[in-house]
This record gives sequence, structure tokens and C-alpha cells, in this order.
Amino acid sequence: MSTHLGLNLHLTPTNIIALPFLLGGSWCLIHPSSVLRYATNPKFLPRQPPHLQTPDQSQAHRAAKFTLRCFGCQALLVSVCLLTMKPTKLFYKVFGGALVPFFVFDFLAVRTGALNVVGGVLDGLGNVVMLAACWIGWRSIR
Repeated sequence: MSTHLGLNLHLTPTNIIALPFLLGGSWCLIHPSSVLRYATNPKFLPRQPPHLQTPDQSQAHRAAKFTLRCFGCQALLVSVCLLTMKPTKLFYKVFGGALVPFFVFDFLAVRTGALNVVGGVLDGLGNVVMLAACWIGWRSIR
């Protein structure tokens, strides 16, 4: 099924790769406070001295939310690119290889405590789904 915008909405490996970007990017853009609350360790969030904090939230917390929203916009941009492209065997190979450092990041982020278990599992699960879709896509192209 193709929309009038040219988006391919079939269940294809490329669309499966786009899904974590679409979901995670939307979450970061729409509700960054909940991303900070549920996926990160509060010890790693920037803090302002108490006399500089506003009653509602610190300037550092607002900066962290802004950064997450920027990240969300970038992830949504990647999902749009993935939903409108025609993949090649080389794409799946390169994209799958480029995912490897993200597994290392997840491991280190959880080990150091920057991400809590929920954040590590969600990010790791998205990476596993994308890597599996790369493998399926690579094998499906002759």
C-alpha cells in the first residue's frame, strides 16, 4: 500500500528498521520528560545549584529536554528517509554494520549507570530489531 505522499506502508525490512526511529523519535519529541524519568539514571542528569533552580524545573533539565527533542527530530527524519527509499543489498550491509557501535554504547551506558535497565532494554531491543531486519533484507535481495 502506497500513500499519496509516496510512503511505502507494507511490512518490509526497511519499514521495520524505521519503526524504532519512528517510535523512539516521537517519544523524545512529544514527551522528553518521561524519557528522562523512565530511561535515564537521575544521577547523570545535569544539576543546577538549588539557588538557581526555578520552582518548576532547573535550567539544566530544560536543556536536557531540548536536546532530547532535537534527537527525536533527527530520528523522525531518519524514519521518513527509510520509509521513502528503495533499499539495496549494500544498504542493508552498511546499515547493519553501522549498528554494531550502538550495542557497545548500550552496554557501556547501562554499565556506567547513565541508562537504567528500562532505557538499556528499550534501546537494545530496537537495535536487535533493526539488525534482524537488515539481515532479512540483505538475504531477500538477489
